[in-house]
Amino acid sequence: TPPPPAGATAAPSAPVASGAPASAPPVKVTGATYSDNPAHRMLIVNGKIVMEGQQIEPGLTLEVITPHSAVLNHQGSRFNINY
Repeated sequence: TPPPPAGATAAPSAPVASGAPASAPPVKVTGATYSDNPAHRMLIVNGKIVMEGQQIEPGLTLEVITPHSAVLNHQGSRFNINY
């Protein structure tokens, strides 16, 4: 297939599932801070303070924090957790 034309936008990101894939490591959220400013958002997950874009465990990344949930990515599979 030919490359996309100049100025083409990237394909939309993968859809978000509501449950963790079976292969994902266990995730336990014990604290959260939400702010309209993404730089001030953080979760305490598995005993670690994690901000958006950081890895929780190898292969498991915190993508987005919302007021009552978060989107995680485990090896390309995106899923939502509520806390």
